[in-house]
Amino acid sequence: TEVCNKKKIVFIPMYGATEATSRMSYLPSKYLVNKLGSIGKTIEGGEFKIINKKNFKINKPFKVGEIVYSGKNVFKGYAKNVNNLKNVNNLNEFKTGDMGYFDHDGFYFITGRKDRYIKIFGNRINLDEIEKILNSRGHQTACCFKDEKIILFFLYKIDEIEIKEFLSLK
Repeated sequence: TEVCNKKKIVFIPMYGATEATSRMSYLPSKYLVNKLGSIGKTIEGGEFKIINKKNFKINKPFKVGEIVYSGKNVFKGYAKNVNNLKNVNNLNEFKTGDMGYFDHDGFYFITGRKDRYIKIFGNRINLDEIEKILNSRGHQTACCFKDEKIILFFLYKIDEIEIKEFLSLK
């Protein structure tokens, strides 16, 4: 924001997907500092909702679920034959695969990807959140999951015991 202010540039971040003609929301530049990390609010004619695992709408702020977008700009799908075109007008929702929440002001935030959640010993774990926590502590980390184990990659040598203890507390 400092560079934008200095050079009098209006920067407006946007969030979108090809399945919704590439833009679903934007964050007006005046909120860049107060809503840092937000994808903003939907474009005119669009609407977000957050759904839980059972596809029920979440109505409380800060509750994480999958972000679903609806609007006239949602891609109607691929057609392999003429029968695929019969229900094309009923397709106006797009499950983004992104996990997130909205705040008290109706601004939306992404916390990770739906396919980056794993379950170990009955605990639901977000791999994006592990990376975020470790990166905020100065580690440059990437993680993945294989054979019931979380695998962490670091750019430099770390204290493995310290990291395991820290993450087990989280």
